[in-house]
Amino acid sequence: MIMVPDYIIAFKDKQTESEFDQVKPRLQAFILAAGAFMYFTYGVTLVVTDLMRDAEKSTHVHGYGVDFRTYNLTEKQGDALVDFLKWQFPYYLKPPHLKYSVRDERKVGTSEGRTGAHIHGQVNWREE
Repeated sequence: MIMVPDYIIAFKDKQTESEFDQVKPRLQAFILAAGAFMYFTYGVTLVVTDLMRDAEKSTHVHGYGVDFRTYNLTEKQGDALVDFLKWQFPYYLKPPHLKYSVRDERKVGTSEGRTGAHIHGQVNWREE
């Protein structure tokens, strides 16, 4: 069990917090890096709103996806988080194929009305 400092990462509820140990280790590292960046750069605690979502075609089902709350972030902070994650967790097409994806879903229409504005991250699931 990984101890997650509550000043770096907060979970929207106990259910989401309990799911942290079920997600893939690379996703755990991704989440902790995002939280550390926001805390040590802006003094903001990053909120995880979704991990093991029960949806048929979602990366969340198998522990490969995460959603971060953004309504408590300024536009500058949200932009910086997206840039940081894309820089630190790139999408490699060549070996070692450690593919990460970051989707900025803060804009109207990007979530197709299913969820609120957020930043989505995921680790590649095809090579594991």
